Amino acid sequence: MNYFLLSLRLTLFPYHKRSELNLILFQGEAERESCYSETMRILRERFPDKQTRSDIEVLVPGAGLGRLVWELVTEGFSVQGNEFSILMLLTSNFILNKCKEANEYMIYPFVLDTCNNWSYEDQLRPVRFPDVCPVMPDDRPNKFSMSAGDFLEAMRDDIERWDIIITIFFIDTAINVLDYIDTIHKILKKGGLWINFGPLTFHFADGEADGAIELPYDSIIQYIMKKNFRFERDERANKSNPALYACNQKSMLRYQYNCGFFVCTKL
Repeated sequence: MNYFLLSLRLTLFPYHKRSELNLILFQGEAERESCYSETMRILRERFPDKQTRSDIEVLVPGAGLGRLVWELVTEGFSVQGNEFSILMLLTSNFILNKCKEANEYMIYPFVLDTCNNWSYEDQLRPVRFPDVCPVMPDDRPNKFSMSAGDFLEAMRDDIERWDIIITIFFIDTAINVLDYIDTIHKILKKGGLWINFGPLTFHFADGEADGAIELPYDSIIQYIMKKNFRFERDERANKSNPALYACNQKSMLRYQYNCGFFVCTKL
């Protein structure tokens, strides 16, 4: 099977929990803006000299199809994405390594969505991807990599390695979110920055895993503080700028979250 057919099949595969494909491919500017914009602004302000950003090592757990990782690399940072899902990894490999120009391929992402359509034209409309050319120069000074596997296992030996860890729509993928926090504390350098944005739609709340726990946001913040993190920002339920969720712009139905957002430093 060639890469395009593989990508097409993966695109139409019924993704569990969250449609990452919408975030990176399907006219997802609004979703990316709501999820990424404040994080990118903070990093640009904190590291204004783009020429020295290659020395800053950034980890993005739950990287999905790698759009945030790619955006950070284009800003000059050295970045590694970590992803568990083989579907995400295969599709991100196709986009990042096989696509050579913007709007190179066309797919029909909404053809199986039979509900909440205004017309057949909306349901059957094609979408071209990727929206930008993902090719980057080989002689760039910064690093770009992806690691495959469970976050806790993949980062087991990365003791105080990372300058920045960015978790967007990620911490609620844990069986036990406290394990994620412990690992982030272990692998982040002293003085390192942790930026988080997302809801708490715990993926194992339906009893799929032994030992799964679902904590409220406030309890998570308290535990992070006990791990010797200093909070710079802690913003909750920003109703003026909700995060859109797997949004089909021409559907009758839209999902959105009032997400928690925090920035903290490891002391």
